[in-house]
Amino acid sequence: MRFLYATLLAVYLTINSAVTSDASALNLDPNTARIFTPTIRHSDPNLDRRMLKTNDADKAGSNYDVERAYIPGLSPIVGALSKISPSAQELANKVWLKSRTNPALVFNMLRFGEAATKLDDNPRFLLWLNYVDMYRKLELRSFSDEKIIHLLLKFQSEARLVSLSLSLREIPARKNLADLMQFYLVEGSASSRKLLNEAWLKSRETPQSVFKILRLDRARLPVDKLPDNSKFLLWFKYCEMHWPAGERDLRTFKFLQSYYDDSEMHIALLFQAVQQRPELGDLGDNLQSFLFKKWVDKKFTPGFVRSKLALPWGTAIFKLDKDNVFYRALEEYTVYYTAIWGDQKVLKTVRGLFANDEPYEALAVVAMSLAKRQ
Repeated sequence: MRFLYATLLAVYLTINSAVTSDASALNLDPNTARIFTPTIRHSDPNLDRRMLKTNDADKAGSNYDVERAYIPGLSPIVGALSKISPSAQELANKVWLKSRTNPALVFNMLRFGEAATKLDDNPRFLLWLNYVDMYRKLELRSFSDEKIIHLLLKFQSEARLVSLSLSLREIPARKNLADLMQFYLVEGSASSRKLLNEAWLKSRETPQSVFKILRLDRARLPVDKLPDNSKFLLWFKYCEMHWPAGERDLRTFKFLQSYYDDSEMHIALLFQAVQQRPELGDLGDNLQSFLFKKWVDKKFTPGFVRSKLALPWGTAIFKLDKDNVFYRALEEYTVYYTAIWGDQKVLKTVRGLFANDEPYEALAVVAMSLAKRQ
């Protein structure tokens, strides 16, 4: 605790000496400002023990609990530190760095956790991020972007964090932090996903950029229905709102096709999952049609598609539930293929066989019809 007090006092004295001709640097009224010097010793033995524990924790390199930032007897100095100007804070950063002060403690000393404090477009907050960068370079010290975000999530509302993330994205050096913050918000709740969706639209974020923010560029293609909290579902909904109605479906397809070119078969499962979402049914139909036309042009028969969809798991597709995306995707393609290559009688037969739970027979009829045409 004595170490902590000395650090705080040193910061204050450094700032005070640097800005004696400018009282506004501390944002204090020179006629009323008072800095109380706290006594170092306390009569409360329990407090002495807490002081020793805190000092030991600092020496060990462990993180302060954020709530420990407000310490009896130090609040006047902490209050002054929370009002320092950006130029003075740069000096403070150097002093804090020399004393290896934990960024979480500095965060609270600057009162960034208070409800009234806005962080977006706040130069003092940006200087705090600079301090975190410097702190990370110290030996045996770390403070990850995840820790920054967890600290912010603890004290800031979803709406403010969305606004903050948008501001940080405008700064090249903070873009990764902003994207990670948005990813955590998406993970958090339906309300934060809605706020982000609206914010992306207002800032005209591209679907390609949102795809990366949601980390879909490193996600496996889903092989099941899309739940309400699916990031793929959020992305498809964003595409619907972002791109003009007359071209959004084709642009969505072309983007996914270029991205998943080596997974062409299994992208059909994603499109089927989209089709099975009531609010995206039309989009799903069109995405499937674009893909199925490509398959027909390549002369992919339903039997061939069945063998490829089964890989790499050896999935017995027609033994799955009829509502399963594997089953439905293969059924949809078989019907589409028959409508292109067969006559109306064959098409009616194939549909009837699927309706009667006879999918193997349906594929056999298609194969026989194709053989007769050749």
